[in-house]
Amino acid sequence: MDARSIPKPDTSSVIKTQHRNISQLFEQLGDPEAQLEERPRGHRQRGPQHYVLAHEIIGALLAHTEGVQRSLLPVIREKAADGAKLSADSVRDDGEMLSIARRLRTLEGSAPTFTTTVDALRRAFEHHVRREEDLFFPVLRDTLSEKDSRVLGNILRRAEFEVLSHSMAGETLAGDVL
Repeated sequence: MDARSIPKPDTSSVIKTQHRNISQLFEQLGDPEAQLEERPRGHRQRGPQHYVLAHEIIGALLAHTEGVQRSLLPVIREKAADGAKLSADSVRDDGEMLSIARRLRTLEGSAPTFTTTVDALRRAFEHHVRREEDLFFPVLRDTLSEKDSRVLGNILRRAEFEVLSHSMAGETLAGDVL
């Protein structure tokens, strides 16, 4: 099969996959037994993997929100009846979510507020998922052709890759609010 004949996922599929991947990282982070290490005198504390997972979540959230804001929100603004309000609400909510991520980024895995900050970030992400899947998906389904949806899905995937590759290189993008 030729690479050109492989169907590209549509916008909703790309977003759902990103949401699912981030949710799985939260699940891994939320498993307290998997993250504890034995210490002297029988004490147990979160190991470095806890910290690494938190930073993977932050990177994935940044890549996802950057892609959505660059490529999806302009479509929502244009196509939805209340697109300007939906877009403004999305930018505000994502800013709040990334503000929590910024706080988490500064904490050590053993900090007393680490778990509560992760929980706050998880709740903000769950709100983000509901907004996109309940409000944006119907607009996309009703207004985009299959071809346009696949093109937009590809743009989202490229934006995610670009943000993640810059992040791995230690660079920041102009839109990186972390």
